[in-house]
Formats: sequence, structure tokens, C-alpha cells
Amino acid sequence: MQRAIMLAGASRRGARRFGSHPIERLALGIPVGDDEARRAIDDCLAEVGRQFGIDRGSGDQAWQERHDRIRKARAIAPVRWEDLLEAVEGGPARAEPSATRIRSGFSGMVDVLAGDDAVTDDVINWLAAGLRLPDEILDQIHNGVRVAELSGDASLIDSLKVMSLERLRRVARQTGLEQWRRALQVYLRVNSAQVFVAVLGALDIAGRPVDLGGTLRVDAHVVNQLRTHPVWDLANPHMVNLSSRRLPQSLTFGALGIIMAGQLELWENYFDRLVALTQPAPHA
Repeated sequence: MQRAIMLAGASRRGARRFGSHPIERLALGIPVGDDEARRAIDDCLAEVGRQFGIDRGSGDQAWQERHDRIRKARAIAPVRWEDLLEAVEGGPARAEPSATRIRSGFSGMVDVLAGDDAVTDDVINWLAAGLRLPDEILDQIHNGVRVAELSGDASLIDSLKVMSLERLRRVARQTGLEQWRRALQVYLRVNSAQVFVAVLGALDIAGRPVDLGGTLRVDAHVVNQLRTHPVWDLANPHMVNLSSRRLPQSLTFGALGIIMAGQLELWENYFDRLVALTQPAPHA
């Protein structure tokens, strides 16, 4: 199923050819030499450093250059598949984070990647924008962190120091290529299949089911079963664009996040469950 979805998504006229990059081939299960795979992973992480100006080093001038880029960037909150389903179900709309909060969160993310001392409020806004936390919950988090910091507890910021780009590069190099292959494959498979499941499931919830001719079962029941699995929320903000020139970097960071969180088997379990649930019921 996922191979058909991916090919369909990348088949638009004029789109870049999906599978031309070594990272994409690894994610598709196509053999890639060890040396080429290692170079591709290193290059993707280095490209993120160039994109955000993290490779400019430390110091006031480097910090200023990074934050000048942030001010010029478009302030767009990530869109989640759960937002679509909640809208179809008629639930209350979640408040959209302001452009100020999004830029604050982006600033926190870049400072963390650069290994700088990130502003606590920026880091919280980074997490809040991605999770679409309501203001009352966000205020509680801010207040709780302030109380902790006043008592000498800086665990939030300290814990994020492991997310610096330099640290990510070390972990990437220490991770075996077989683990990389598994993480890249499951990240792409889950996010590609979840597009298909979320859209068709939303149509079924809205009373407009799509007949797949008995080849697959994708309906409200399937979607609601998947929503009980923790990976549903983890994969929610990730909408993989197969024609994006940034796809190799997105795949690399997504897979590395799975590896660092120790969640590889959890994601593989989720994909197996997704495949099993979408199989049509056998005829009596």
C-alpha cells in the first residue's frame, strides 16, 4: 500500500524524482553502499546547519545572523491530521498560535540546535506550537518552569542540550546502518500511509465513504483504532512532501528522532497495526 501511495504522490509532472537521493533510497529499502549512506546522513545534518546558520559558529555575530533569518521566516504552525479529524467531527477548533509565539518557538529550536543557552520561554513556545497547546495549559507550563528555575532546577534546558546539532551528529555516526535503514523506512512508511488513512477516514466520518473495491479497508473504525496508539500523535505533525528538495533532511531528522527516543520498535509496531487494520475482512 505505502509504495503505491508514495509513487502517486511523487508522480506529478515537473516534480523532482523521488528516490534520487541516497537517503530516499534507504527509506524505500533500496540497497545503498555503507560509505555512501554515511556521507548522505552527514550531508543532511550539515545542510540543516547551513540552512539555519548554525554552522556559523558561536558568538554574538553568529547569534544575530541566525535570529535575523528567523525574523524573515514565515510564521506557520505545523498542521496535524488530528486537526482535520477534529474539524470533521465538529469538535471545538484549537486556537492557532500567534506569529509571535511561532517565531519565539523557532528561535528556541535554533538556539537548542546551535548549542546556545536557549531562552526558556522560547523553548516552551517551540513545544507548544507543535502540540497546539491551549493558552491555559501553556500558562501552567510557564508558571511551573519558572517556579522550578527559582528553586535552582534547570532540568528543562539541561535536558535539551543533548539536542544540539553537534550532539546529533555524534549520535548519527555512532548508530549502526541497519538501525538507520529500519528507522528511515518506518518513518517514511508511517507518514506516507497515515496521509491515506487520515483523509479517507475523515471522509467516512463525514458520511462520504470511499469504496476501495475490497482491496483495503479505511474507515472511521480504522482511524479511531489508530488514534489510540501513541505513534498516532508522534506522527501527526509530520506531513512528508515527496517532491520537496528538503525531503532527505526531513527523513534524516525524523529517523534520528525515532532512534534517539528509543522508539524504533514502537513505530514498527504501529505500522504493522496500520497494515493489519486496513486489510479487508475475509468473506464468510
